[in-house]
Amino acid sequence: MRRGIRALLRPSRPSITRPPYSTALRSIHGSHAPNTIHHERTPQQPSSYPSSLVQPATASPYDQNSPSSDFIPTPSNPYPPSSASFDSKLAFYASQPLAVVTLRDLLRIGAEAAQAPKGDEVHRQKLVESAKFMRSEIPKRLARRVRALESLPFIVGLNPYIKSVYNLYRWAFEKVADFPQITDYESDLAFSDILAELVEAHTDVVPRLAKGFLESERYWNKEDIATWLDKMIWARIAIRVLAEHHHALHEPHPNWIGIVNTRLRPSALLRTVVHHCTELCEANYGTVPDVIVSGDPDISFAYIPVHLEYMLTELIKNAMRATVEHSRKLAADWENPPNSGYVPTAELPPVEVTISRSTDVVTIRVRDTGGGVPYADYTRVFDYNYTTVPRDDEEAAAIALGRQGAADPLAFAGLTKTDLHRGIGGPMAGLGFGLPMTRLYARYFGGDLEFKSVYGWGADLFLRLRDVGGVGDQLRLVDSSN
Repeated sequence: MRRGIRALLRPSRPSITRPPYSTALRSIHGSHAPNTIHHERTPQQPSSYPSSLVQPATASPYDQNSPSSDFIPTPSNPYPPSSASFDSKLAFYASQPLAVVTLRDLLRIGAEAAQAPKGDEVHRQKLVESAKFMRSEIPKRLARRVRALESLPFIVGLNPYIKSVYNLYRWAFEKVADFPQITDYESDLAFSDILAELVEAHTDVVPRLAKGFLESERYWNKEDIATWLDKMIWARIAIRVLAEHHHALHEPHPNWIGIVNTRLRPSALLRTVVHHCTELCEANYGTVPDVIVSGDPDISFAYIPVHLEYMLTELIKNAMRATVEHSRKLAADWENPPNSGYVPTAELPPVEVTISRSTDVVTIRVRDTGGGVPYADYTRVFDYNYTTVPRDDEEAAAIALGRQGAADPLAFAGLTKTDLHRGIGGPMAGLGFGLPMTRLYARYFGGDLEFKSVYGWGADLFLRLRDVGGVGDQLRLVDSSN
């Protein structure tokens, strides 16, 4: 085994309880998915949980007789005429109210489909019911994203990365809005394939937005950028959850309901995350700290694995980077004359991860001795594009998504699906989207991410997650965090 690739699982312990922009964009619209970007040069312990986080659920989402908001019935004439222009369809769907859909709704219809044998009439009927809802709902949410992109300041919209995201959303909206009404299982299968295609095409949206706003931040104030990005990413999570969940229902597996794993073990997922982050850290620095996982390794809960994998990867990657860079700085300061600051793996302090549970909340603490954050920057750690990486290194990190790669269809080929899903590329740091994205994902399903730092020593991050199996009726797939 290579040194450094060690996730040390300690024995189980008791759980711890302590000209308008739209005109400019439409001129570059194409009829196919834009797979390339054409670059143009343009001027301690966690605090006690809030009571709202620990209220027990009144009913199980897996109980078919439990109260549910149910999907809004599909209107008898929910679509504009097929002969309508693109702009007419966009205006129609953007003006429609969104359905009030909760995670319990998705779990309910998923459980009903999963209980029937695959291919059985009941199984097919539930899939068709789900497809009808998705066909009615997803175009409305995509249309709102197109409108949001059209509302950006003109100069920001000219950025090639942001322009490419606009193209993707226009193309996705057109694909779904032009799809015929769902009438049977065969049309459901075709629609499910369309959703899978859209999800795959939108995988690198967040890296593109990150690079686009990094290049455009001088043209728009940071508060407006943060507000716009929060809403955009929040809405993107909802669209992906709807699309991926429906597609996943076609391949039922034990302990899964669509994209929700009802018995997800964070300790098992951590092994995969640590392995991936170890390879990334070694590739960037040539050394890597150990990761010690303590607490209760047998904790399991209902959650979306790809979301948790994304959050854990960002937190572990961030802790490893801080540990290596701070240790190098200390080593260089002690040398006379200073050397490169290289620190062997055996001399690096470990990253510590603790897993605990209280009622319906799972808490994962990630602790590092990476020097922490200056007090003056304490309130900025969740700002987009904030990073402790020096500007020169930041520019080097951005090359992974950068100007040369912008026109290269293989620019993202070396990254894992999780890398792209979370909006983080191959470098260990540089774009400043990791922590704000992690907090958004945690908050979307009722959790949170809290940061504590002792400057000069290290930092603790507390990731709090709701067991979605117990509170699914409280978790709405809304289009905005407001």
